[in-house]
This record gives sequence, structure tokens and C-alpha cells, in this order.
Amino acid sequence: MRWCLVILVFALLLVGCSSDDKSSAVSTVAEGAVSGTVKFFKDLERGVDDGFKTGRKSSESVDGARIVTNAEEFSSCIEVKLLEILQDTGDMTRVVVGFQNRCDTPQRIARLSSGNTIIALDDQDFATELSDSTLNPFEVTVPDHAGKKESFLFAAKPESISKIRIFGLEYTR
Repeated sequence: MRWCLVILVFALLLVGCSSDDKSSAVSTVAEGAVSGTVKFFKDLERGVDDGFKTGRKSSESVDGARIVTNAEEFSSCIEVKLLEILQDTGDMTRVVVGFQNRCDTPQRIARLSSGNTIIALDDQDFATELSDSTLNPFEVTVPDHAGKKESFLFAAKPESISKIRIFGLEYTR
């Protein structure tokens, strides 16, 4: 339906324009169509992402874990310790993080490998995102009243990493 409207507007603009104005009209219509399409797909992506979060949170997990997807949920039950910063293969650095769960239910820290959920920072606050390695966990489940160590790979030298940020909260050694 949307494309029919675009074609109709395009046809009306062409009929009503002189030949000099036709290229300008084509450009204007094309710009509107492309920007509308880009906006549609961005909104679609945001809707899918929000639906994913809502769906996961509204249904109970098999192990009874609480799904954690933001700083407020994260800090309410989880304590973090930056345990080790180690040279890995090549220019990769392995950062070992300790997650300690203070609550009575397991905590599933979700979407760790997406976006900027977890980043490494140098002493001037320049960020390095997680490497594209499949070894980086997408989520971590921390048992109730227990801790769990997890490793994350960054494309940086170990000496350049001074802290990490998870859900916008910073942790140093």
C-alpha cells in the first residue's frame, strides 16, 4: 500500500513539473522513499529487539533464572570483580570477570556479546568492544548465592585495558 502511494505521488509530481523540475522531483521522491524505508526497518529492528526482551522476561526460564538485561537489574543482585587481564593469542586479550550473585534466584545476564553491553576501557577512557570471537559468551547464568568466572576476548593489548564497563557500570582491578 505504501509503495502505491509513493508511485502515485511520483506520477503526480512528474505530470505537474516542467522537464527541468522532473529530475528534482525524482530526487525528492526517491529521497522520501528511501528514508521512509530505512525508518521502517529501524523501527522493525527496535520492535523485534523489544519483543525479544519482553518475551524472555515474561516467561519463566526452565531453571527459574531471572533474566538481566539492564544496569538496574544487574546491580540489584550482581557484584563484579575484574579478576585478570591476560595476553591471549596474537593481539587478543582475555579479561576474566567474576560475577557474584547476592540473590535467592539464579541470574541470567543476557545479551553480553551484543552492542556495547560490555566494553574494555584504557586509562583515557577509549573503548574497545568485544572481539567477534565465538568464544565470547552471549549470556552468563550465575547460580543463587554463588559466583561464576567468565572470560571475554578483546582486540587490545593487556596493558592498554584499565577497566571494563558492563551495562554502563565501570569496574577496575
